[in-house]
Parts: sequence; structure tokens; C-alpha cells
Amino acid sequence: MIRPATLSDAELIASLTRQAWANRVPISSSGHTETAERVREDLELGGGLVLEVEGVAVGSVRWFPDLVADAWEVMRLGIMPAFRGVGWGRALMDEVARLARAAAIPELRIFVEDGQAPLVAWYERQGFFVDETPEYARNGTETPPVMLRKLLQAN
Repeated sequence: MIRPATLSDAELIASLTRQAWANRVPISSSGHTETAERVREDLELGGGLVLEVEGVAVGSVRWFPDLVADAWEVMRLGIMPAFRGVGWGRALMDEVARLARAAAIPELRIFVEDGQAPLVAWYERQGFFVDETPEYARNGTETPPVMLRKLLQAN
């Protein structure tokens, strides 16, 4: 079951993110130090989803609006290791896209740290494409992240 995240899920989502990202993304990623406070801030700005399998939370994703780009920036997708490889990540991303379309949001964006080719390829299989036009660094990183975009069609 995929359900909307609430502010009371903040500690759960922070823990899920830290566990799902362990040994998967560079240790420099801020997801490794995720806090309930940061999750609450993200949920207040945008939204999130929690994936439950047989009543146990095993994944989550968040987003917030990029008002300048008229898009949602998706972040912190994570699935617990024992539940990977069966399509749960795709299901979460499909639900984010469905919600964005319902809100008349024409585009999703994701930023992936440089050097994460398998993750970039996974998002490309979900219908995203790499946009090489932005030239900036985020959060003081030495190398800019890779920006991926998915253009949404109205249903």
C-alpha cells in the first residue's frame, strides 16, 4: 500500500532513508544524516509517500515544488534492501507522477550526485532524461549533481 506521508511519519521516514541509503550512495550524501526535522520541513513544503508491505513501512519518497521551473523536485526515494528489485521504487515514482498530473504539474525533476551511473540509468528507465544544461553546484558540492527531468502528459 502506498499512502500519503504525514508529519507524524517524520522520524519513520528519516530512519527509512538512512537505512535504505546505507551502502548504496556515497557517504557524503546528506541522506545518511537524515533527521526528522528535515523530513518535517520537506513535507510542509511539498509532500511525501510511504510504502507499506503487510503493514510494515519499507520505503518512502518526498517532493517539493520548484515554483520557478513549474515542477516538483523529487528527493530521497528509498526502499529497504529486502524489498528491492520487485518494482516498489517504480510504484512510488508512478504515484508521484500521478499526483503531479492531478495537480497540473508538468514536470518532475531529480538531482543525483555525480558518479552514480546506475542510479541515473534506473531513473532513465522510469522515463527521466538527463538535462545537461544547468551549470551550478548545490549544497557546496565540488561537482554539480546530474539533473534528470520527466515531462508529464496530462491524463
